[in-house]
Amino acid sequence: MKLIIKLFVRLLGKRLVTKISAKLLDGFSELGIDISLLGKYLQTITSVKLVEELNPIIKVQTKRGELLFSCPGSIPLWRAQTLLTKEPETIEWIDNFHDN
Repeated sequence: MKLIIKLFVRLLGKRLVTKISAKLLDGFSELGIDISLLGKYLQTITSVKLVEELNPIIKVQTKRGELLFSCPGSIPLWRAQTLLTKEPETIEWIDNFHDN
């Protein structure tokens, strides 16, 4: 778990991770959940796990294999889910690429 936290800090920056954790802790408080008794480390792990659940990875099968999309909101989620139907000419063009 410490590795996951370090990775988040490296990718997002300590300031952003701290800000996200604070927002999540506020959200727990609004729900009447007190996780302050868990200690800082477990609070951070709880926040990271929640972020992972709130940012799903969508898998889309194509003729050329599977594509993975990180969907941090409703618009990216919708785009991933409708990728193959919104631009059929573009998808057909890509499907006709030859392997190098």
